[in-house]
Amino acid sequence: MNNVIPIVIGSYYNAYSVVRCFGEKGIKSILITHGEKNFVTKSKYLIKTVITRDVNKNENDFIEDLLILGKSIEPSKGMFFPTHDEQLLAIAKNKSKLEKYYEIPFSDYDTLNKIMDKDFFSEECKKLGIPTIRDYKVNSFEDARKALEDFGTPILVKVNQWDLKIIEAFGSKIAVFNNNDDYLNSMKHFFSVIPDGELLVQEYIEDSDQLMPNVNSFTDRDGNLQCVFVSEKARQYPPQKGTSTATYAMNPEDSKYTNIIGYSKKICKAFKFYGLFGIEYKYDPKDKLYKIIEMNCRSEFPNYLQTLVGQNMAYEIYKYHLGQTVTVPFYPAIKSASCIVPVLDKFYVTKSNKYDYPDFVMTKKEWKKSIIRPFTLYGLTKKDIKPFIFAYYFSFINSLVKLFRLKHNIPENMTTKEYIKNKFKHR
Repeated sequence: MNNVIPIVIGSYYNAYSVVRCFGEKGIKSILITHGEKNFVTKSKYLIKTVITRDVNKNENDFIEDLLILGKSIEPSKGMFFPTHDEQLLAIAKNKSKLEKYYEIPFSDYDTLNKIMDKDFFSEECKKLGIPTIRDYKVNSFEDARKALEDFGTPILVKVNQWDLKIIEAFGSKIAVFNNNDDYLNSMKHFFSVIPDGELLVQEYIEDSDQLMPNVNSFTDRDGNLQCVFVSEKARQYPPQKGTSTATYAMNPEDSKYTNIIGYSKKICKAFKFYGLFGIEYKYDPKDKLYKIIEMNCRSEFPNYLQTLVGQNMAYEIYKYHLGQTVTVPFYPAIKSASCIVPVLDKFYVTKSNKYDYPDFVMTKKEWKKSIIRPFTLYGLTKKDIKPFIFAYYFSFINSLVKLFRLKHNIPENMTTKEYIKNKFKHR
């Protein structure tokens, strides 16, 4: 196995966790970034960091850079562990060019593309008898208006499939609108910028005391789950639609998760999906059942939490792909644990939310009480001291900048530097 090097693509906690998962097994990785400042590059678990051209700007350039790297590490091969959809799709699409130099432990492009098309995926789930959220694929402002007439507000809008132009025109990958005017103005603007654009509009499911559960696993080449890990998203930023900042590991043998684990097995088998994945669900208090939100066909942000409870999935699929014996326990050894993003999780809920999301504020005491032990800082560890220090430094600076922007009510479309320059100009 020593002649196959994990190639981890990313620059945040998802990437760091994968690097650490291998590092703790005595296997060093190569990290790929697009040159952005990050703490992951400092890790002792890396052979080196390679900067490639941005896949979002030019897919062919990105693939060319991967080929250059592949040739440079011969006679060793690499094995890809991407942390973003666009990286995953680009590699799968160009598999025939890359497989001379790399092992690719995930499904082919056609399968990934079908799963990542949220509208298509939802229709397939309906055929499998899996509860889904009502939605409209909208291709015009009139379609968007009809969806509003049906669902009312709050209403949720998503990018149907990864496309940077669509995301930039819409302003984000997902948004929740609480009043009609904001929704209609946003949709009018989007279709004026991209007349042939496409978005997915969904009925908004009200939050309940049931947190949003995720089923994670990896599958064999026939789509069979090799293990089961269940987590619940305790906090995210922005609330209701953002990236997790605190996650709980749950006991998958609890009967409340029987259905969503069964749904996840059905989906993977039906698509003959191969690879790491996470499937997110939300409890609908109206229908009193969990409904599927989406499937991510790669490792996910809180992936070191899986390793903490005994399921090192990146390492196990690495072994499986190379024909080695899989030793991961089907259920986690530790039934309860948590992970939090250092600095930022506490900052968002005790400080930042006071300004923009007052319904989601916690006291410091409540925040501290919410952390379930054992816990991990999304994989960050003092045993790997350089990234630990840099991650804290970057997070501290980010929180100060965020607080400054909130206190001065700086609009999203203006940088902090522009705001300060304008202030000095008008003195």
